Amino acid sequence: MRSRPRRWREDAQRRQTQLTLPEEPEQAIVTGALIPLDPDADQLVQEALDLMDAGDYQSAITRLTEALDLDPQNGTYYTERARAHYFAGDLDRALADYDFALALEPSAVAYNGRGVTYDKLGDLDAAVDDYLAAIAADPAYAYPHYNLALLRLAQGDIDAAIAQFSQALEIDPDYVGAWHERGKVYYSLGDNEQALDDFNAAIAIDPDFAPAYVDRGNAYWALEATAEADTDYTKAIELVPGYDIAHNNRGRLRYSLGDAAAAVEDFDQALFTSPNYVTALYNRAEAYQALGEYARAVEDFNQVEALDPDYGDLYYARGLALSDLGEYTAAVDDFTTALARNPTDPYAYFYRGAAYYALGDYAAEVADYDRAIDLDPTFAQAYYYRALSNWGAGALDAALADLGAALALVPDDVDYLNDRALVKLDLDDIDAAIADLDRAIALAPDGARAYINRGYAYSLLGNWKLQALADADAALDRDTLSAIAWGNRADANGHLGNVEQALDDFDQALFIDSGYATAYLDRGLLFERLGRAAEAVEDFKRYLELAPNAADRAEIQAKIDALE
Repeated sequence: MRSRPRRWREDAQRRQTQLTLPEEPEQAIVTGALIPLDPDADQLVQEALDLMDAGDYQSAITRLTEALDLDPQNGTYYTERARAHYFAGDLDRALADYDFALALEPSAVAYNGRGVTYDKLGDLDAAVDDYLAAIAADPAYAYPHYNLALLRLAQGDIDAAIAQFSQALEIDPDYVGAWHERGKVYYSLGDNEQALDDFNAAIAIDPDFAPAYVDRGNAYWALEATAEADTDYTKAIELVPGYDIAHNNRGRLRYSLGDAAAAVEDFDQALFTSPNYVTALYNRAEAYQALGEYARAVEDFNQVEALDPDYGDLYYARGLALSDLGEYTAAVDDFTTALARNPTDPYAYFYRGAAYYALGDYAAEVADYDRAIDLDPTFAQAYYYRALSNWGAGALDAALADLGAALALVPDDVDYLNDRALVKLDLDDIDAAIADLDRAIALAPDGARAYINRGYAYSLLGNWKLQALADADAALDRDTLSAIAWGNRADANGHLGNVEQALDDFDQALFIDSGYATAYLDRGLLFERLGRAAEAVEDFKRYLELAPNAADRAEIQAKIDALE
């Protein structure tokens, strides 16, 4: 059975890069700022503000209600109680208090807060009206510009969002949130240099703002500054130990740099913090797969399916892991599911074809390669594996055509050249085969395979000494454990009359690979020429045991019958 195909796609070609942007808290929308309080109620309101800071919104509401009992016409107190209702999740009462505040004393803070509440309720038109009213009431008030920017961003109006973030920053150059959010927008647009500038500004103002380090790390990575990206992810983790998103992104970076073991450690930490973090589970599965831990990869993919059955390339990725695990029937099922979701994916057809090959369903295998090629006529590996299937089925002309198509796309692929040479040998086009092998050797002079195959080609021409033996020696110089190279050298020495050397070479070939059927056949033929009938018969019988379906079975059996 031939080996499964090498992975064709790089992650950047096929899959989404599994990074995660830092999550913003609910308070990312700014509800307002403090307004000078009525000194008669200062103590009650200050207690309320302290309670809000501690997250005790119901007690804060109680204090503010007491303050309003003392001064029922104070719009500021209604504004603060509206904020407490908002954070307590009672949006209707928050709206009512903002309405009272604005009826008593229209202010930018109250308009902005009510706009946030409408935004939360999904009434975006009302939210926009209130943000604009806040800006009109106080053009130097930065928060409504920021909130309007977030709303425009959610609506997909990127230019308007950038304009509003910029306006907020013109008003308040130290507004960390606006620098950070605008940087994220530039990053999403692929403008990584501008994103870096904004993240740098946010970090300069607040060096302890961990999400900015994560996002700057993402921008650095996009610019291929991987050391700087790693440093930023690490800094975010130092600031917030166990920071799941920072661990995930650092893990993905380290995986992309080839350190799958370090990546697993990061994904483990992300999942320790957030056990249902789907992206980290998916990424850890891929890292396990790179480490050859296919069962663990499948376990993680199974958890991803349980949490989010529509996640990314789940079924395609798990199909690859199942193939690596040798569970080809399950792999076919996953690739089939992946194709139901994306019927124009040539890679899912290709790898399903490889799984069908392992199951012995060669018709389904070739049909999937056909479909992969129909979808992507530049898919060289699909031509190559279809060629191998046609070759195995005896369709040599079709195999030769597919190998030609693969080489037209990837002219310097040494494997393609070697296999096309072997197909040409099967078609008795020895000179053309040697030409392909000469090119393979020129491209990869340190490889043994082309020397082995060229030596065999020269043996078919009877050129034993100058080429067959020389190429066998060259192959062994590059791979001393190649049983085929030892067998080829044994055959060449046998034909050149170097009998003892030939027998030693056969012994070496069979020591390396005791199931090497051709070595038994060639040694049997040598024994036959030497008149050593019993030894020849023994080797011929062993050959037929190892190759029961050999095309020359009848011929070899006739030799056995004649010698016994």
